Amino acid sequence: MKKLLPLAIVVVIILFAARKVYIRFIAIPELPIETSVLTDRGGVQYDLKHDDHPYILVSYIQSWCGDCMVEVPSMLQLVKEQGKEKIRLVLISDEPREKILRIEQRFENQITVYQSDRPMKSMDIHIFPTTFLLGPDRKILLVKKEGFDWNGEQVRAMVN
Repeated sequence: MKKLLPLAIVVVIILFAARKVYIRFIAIPELPIETSVLTDRGGVQYDLKHDDHPYILVSYIQSWCGDCMVEVPSMLQLVKEQGKEKIRLVLISDEPREKILRIEQRFENQITVYQSDRPMKSMDIHIFPTTFLLGPDRKILLVKKEGFDWNGEQVRAMVN
């Protein structure tokens, strides 16, 4: 019995660690856009319920995130090719407004980054970017973490 206790403790520790890794890196979080207030640089709030675009790309980004900055141009290209009436890009950060403005300026103000009133961690967003493609019924069509070519064949086929 004394030999089984250390083994049981090790098994519990491994299971606990595996659960943490799964939740943080593998599990797809619920779409948290509906649980936070999002405001642009002018203080205007974004509301998903009132967005009439057939497709919406929702991406949780940070100014320090290299993959985030690499991903944005492919998103802009997708919006350009598909048309602004068909697909909307919603970028979200919980960083201070000054850092958000630097992101917008980096892309020559072609993008709007909405500031979330809730920290990303409280919404189970731990990996950046975490990006959702929403369809006309607002169901999640695709979720990607850590950078993706959003203007690739897979996405273009989904939105055509």
